[in-house]
Amino acid sequence: IWLGLLQKRQALGQEHDVRLTPLTVESIHRFLEYRLQGSVDEDFAAVIHERSDGNPLFLERLVDYVMQHEMLIDIHGQWQLMDNDLAAQALSHGVRQLLRQQIAQLPDKVQEGLKVASVAGMHVTSALVAAGAEAETEPINDALQWAASRSYFLQMQELEAWPDGTISSAYRFGHVLYRQVLYELLPAERRLTLHRCIGARLERAYFDDLDPIAGPLAYHFAQGRDVPRAVQYLHRASVGALRRFAAHEAIAHLSTALELVPALPSSHDRIQIEYNLQTTLGAAIISGKGTVEAGLEAHTVYQRAYQLGKAAGDIDQLFPTLAGLENIARARADYVGAQHLGGHLLNYAHMSLDPIHLASAYRALSINHAMQGHYLAARDYAEACRQFYIDPNRLRDRPIYTLDPILTCQLWYAIVLVELGYPEQAMALSRANVRRAHELRDPVSMTQALVSVASVSRFCQPPRIAYEAARTLVTHAAQYEQPFWERVGTAFFALAMVRQGHANEGLSQLEPLPAIHRAGGGGQGFALFLNLVAEAYYGANRTAAGLELLQEAETFIEDQGERIAEAELHWQRGRLLQRQGNVTQAEACLSRALLLARQQRAKGAELRVATSLGRLWQAQGERERARQLLMPTYGWFTEGFETAELQAAKALLSELA
Repeated sequence: IWLGLLQKRQALGQEHDVRLTPLTVESIHRFLEYRLQGSVDEDFAAVIHERSDGNPLFLERLVDYVMQHEMLIDIHGQWQLMDNDLAAQALSHGVRQLLRQQIAQLPDKVQEGLKVASVAGMHVTSALVAAGAEAETEPINDALQWAASRSYFLQMQELEAWPDGTISSAYRFGHVLYRQVLYELLPAERRLTLHRCIGARLERAYFDDLDPIAGPLAYHFAQGRDVPRAVQYLHRASVGALRRFAAHEAIAHLSTALELVPALPSSHDRIQIEYNLQTTLGAAIISGKGTVEAGLEAHTVYQRAYQLGKAAGDIDQLFPTLAGLENIARARADYVGAQHLGGHLLNYAHMSLDPIHLASAYRALSINHAMQGHYLAARDYAEACRQFYIDPNRLRDRPIYTLDPILTCQLWYAIVLVELGYPEQAMALSRANVRRAHELRDPVSMTQALVSVASVSRFCQPPRIAYEAARTLVTHAAQYEQPFWERVGTAFFALAMVRQGHANEGLSQLEPLPAIHRAGGGGQGFALFLNLVAEAYYGANRTAAGLELLQEAETFIEDQGERIAEAELHWQRGRLLQRQGNVTQAEACLSRALLLARQQRAKGAELRVATSLGRLWQAQGERERARQLLMPTYGWFTEGFETAELQAAKALLSELA
């Protein structure tokens, strides 16, 4: 049909008028049914559309190719491809043959222009193609305009202006396959020369601001075997990707650069170059996978960077590597190792006096002390961390620091404040975290802020508000592909559902989570997570399952020293045992929880436990004993009287009066 139309117009000297609109999948489906005189499978039409890009001339020839090679089968009166995968491969080969035939029919100057353009990329300018061809721009532009107006190879784009003042016509290949076939027609040595020429022209065009085109420059110099410049621009491109929160793109750039390091000339400082690449790669891995999931991979990278950095002896360079190692140690729940590294960080920070270094060191020590249940020390280090103001723009300029130290410190500090008995301060701090995340304008920081809100809401807010906080966290973490925090958010969400009377729905989401968390190695906060799930089981009257999880949590606490969860564990166990009717053991567990809370000077935890123990004694008729236990603890508080836990304590005291 279309081929015949083209041949007739060529015979009349009207081939320049032929410019057919690409066909949709639906149009191709109708054409195939007409051509084959029967019903056609939709997948068949989709494969043909994908391989032809809707080009009517390709379509005719592709259908001929399919029929000649007997790729079709009639199943229940419907034409289908016998094997979609094999057919797709065969069609790709067939399309390439057709393209080579079409290219050979083009004028020589047009062929040459298109081949050079294929080296420049999918989006090309006449100025860049002329630089590669080492020719004047005007004849090159004439050839590209001819191709754009009389073939499907190129599509005209708007004029493009470069920083050096160059204004050039711009084009885009109509399909990636067009560019691939043209590129393959060039000899390897010619490609290498063209890549170098095009890269050099781009450098001159953007000499004042090369960061936006670091990726294309890295590509051209890598293909042109200019290793020093390829490595330089791969690193710059990775930093730019991290600023856009495109961690996987950054990892790809850095991995390529590290493969090229051994090929650097001996005149280059390979140790320094590899150190910079490894440090940035560690940050990219954590940014892309999260600290917990990054695990061994990030640790290996940072360990290599640290060994390289020690030779340089530069604190500014060594600090982010040491901070990365501390971050990974803590994420693996190696709190002793992390605290040791935190001490080194503080020593380095005192030497550099860099606010980012000082805040990062205090953050590390605050979180490590919090995880080990040393709340007062955690509070002091957190307050020291918060003395520094770090401009969000400065953090964006230094993406090797994976997370804002102020925000991550305040996340855990808000939890510590709840345990210490300052719920209003904790809620205010969680709100401040959200404001800080908005200033930072990155999804990872917002996740941290939302975790803070959900954690505080669990103890300080009614179930309805806790439900909304958890739902917001789950939605955000899922949107930005953060599976660890999505699981944590789901646990908060399920607990809030159980508290609102939707136990079956809550447990259906909750039950798979411990095994998934466990398979990921547990890591920082694993005992806290198990406590959270156990509380949901308590609310759903699943006492045996809850007690089993708490046994696992206790083992983790003893092995890793995560004593931030210890008082709560015994509180949860006491409540579950009481619900089973084992009052003696329940009282022993609650008494143990009360002792631990007092040792940690955790008034929030003490109130929580005292309320439960008071209820138990009330049920045994020991009303005065219960009142004497709860009254001084409740009387200590100076804020948060509208929170759920203080309201529960107040209600019990009223009953005991």
